Amino acid sequence: MKKLDPDQLQFVEIIAKLMNEHELFQEEYTEEDFERVLTWLKKLREQIDITIETLGGDPA
Repeated sequence: MKKLDPDQLQFVEIIAKLMNEHELFQEEYTEEDFERVLTWLKKLREQIDITIETLGGDPA
């Protein structure tokens, strides 16, 4: 497995903190829990894309 560069690692840490704040980490997951996590991540991705566009970048 390739190591993450510092920017990637910082992003992963931010995502993990946000997921923890939104109580998305659990010991065991049901199918509904996975759907909840996916929905949350999709919403987050949309907000990140909007932020990038606002700052003048081009989302990937």
